[in-house]
Amino acid sequence: MTSRDHEHDAPDSPPAGVKLWCDIEERTGRAAPFRARIRWRDPDTKRVKSMSDSFDKRRRAERWLDQMRRKAAAGEDISAIGKHPNEIQPPIGVTLWCDIEERDGRANPYRARVRWRDRVGSDVRSMSEAFEDPDEAEGWLEGLREAAAGGLDPTIALMNLADYGDRNMQLALRGLQTKTTDPYRAGWTKRVVPSLGHLPVRMISYGAVDRAIVGWIDDGCGRSTVKNSLAILVRVMEQAVRDA
Repeated sequence: MTSRDHEHDAPDSPPAGVKLWCDIEERTGRAAPFRARIRWRDPDTKRVKSMSDSFDKRRRAERWLDQMRRKAAAGEDISAIGKHPNEIQPPIGVTLWCDIEERDGRANPYRARVRWRDRVGSDVRSMSEAFEDPDEAEGWLEGLREAAAGGLDPTIALMNLADYGDRNMQLALRGLQTKTTDPYRAGWTKRVVPSLGHLPVRMISYGAVDRAIVGWIDDGCGRSTVKNSLAILVRVMEQAVRDA
């Protein structure tokens, strides 16, 4: 089970050097009773964020925490770390359990949480985020319901296009020669990311792409430049569809 408190657009990892609070909770009567959790305070938003995973043995939970500590100390991205090297995506039509908990005395008292059962490992995974307003919490859950209905992994649903593309660029460019990948990468960095990179993957629509293209043309980009920029965007979005 993986649980994250994160920003609206994308799952975060602890910044390098940030203090981590780690704990293991044993919950009896479960197939994976040992829940390992790390928490940290975001230096920008001051929110306390968290990630967790559940294991069948305590030593595996301890190993997961050790791995998290090492990665965080090195300033590396830990958002993709999991028990299984080839984690599957929630299948189309997966059932989500959603709830909102009100916690008094907090700046963001409404914690929205979504859970689903992995059909291969049978583990229950979860993600959560805290909000100031209950309507915001419900809107966050609704976005995840829509994503899961389309078979999209909630972690990808919340990831913005820039982060998703950077993480999957090698896959998106597979089979292409260097003479092609260089202008594609330039199009991604100079045009796609500035125009669309802040949007969650699930919010990339034909209309958003049309407006981006108009902006590139208005900026004086030629036909070839626009074509290369659009081509890499298409490849990244096709990879996102495969992940679904």
